[in-house]
Amino acid sequence: MKIVPDRLRPIQYCKNYLKKVSNRQVLSGPFRGLKYIDQSAGSEYFPKLLGSYEKELHTIIEGIDGETVIIGAGEGYYPVGLAKKLGKKMICYEESGLGRSLIGQLSKLNGVDALVSIRGKCNPVDLQNKDLGMEYGIMDIEGSEMDFLYHGFFEKQKHTKWVIELHSNETHEKFRDRLDNIFKVEFVPTEPRGMRDFPVKVPWYARSIFQRYWVSLLQEWRSDSIGWLVLTPKL
Repeated sequence: MKIVPDRLRPIQYCKNYLKKVSNRQVLSGPFRGLKYIDQSAGSEYFPKLLGSYEKELHTIIEGIDGETVIIGAGEGYYPVGLAKKLGKKMICYEESGLGRSLIGQLSKLNGVDALVSIRGKCNPVDLQNKDLGMEYGIMDIEGSEMDFLYHGFFEKQKHTKWVIELHSNETHEKFRDRLDNIFKVEFVPTEPRGMRDFPVKVPWYARSIFQRYWVSLLQEWRSDSIGWLVLTPKL
């Protein structure tokens, strides 16, 4: 049955349309086909359902082929997506009780709960003298990455390739100054979203008149994020 646009609530029409055509599965990107739950934790939901989430990192994520630690895992987009894709162990740290609950749900929904280890808040003091032994790491902790830098965490994890969301140019400079001797440090800036990034066809009668609403569902609303650092071990 065709969904007829409700002109009084176009954004709700757009959301309903995407939920219908996706059948609650990620529509594009590295985790295309991943079954998804009905909400997210700590970030926008629809960019993940669309598969456009952090599109700047898609090539990097596609290159991950081993065990990964995710610090700031939200509802589990990365750990569950990677576990499903690779069939390998994922360790995820998530401070939010809601987030941990959703990671469990998402893992079971995709049949990878045996591969995804769910832990609470990651404390850099507890880990500063411990090598996690993971091949890859993804960190998204809303500015607290500086705590890990100051406690010598990355020096201990010098065999791990890291992707770290950054929240200021000052942070970028401090990471580069401190870690340039043991990692190749590359910066990936955020990019604007537009209709060209929309991964599915939408009805002709709703494409143009609702374009700004479709585009709004691509937005991740990263008010203070400037991009990501990719740290590749020099060893």
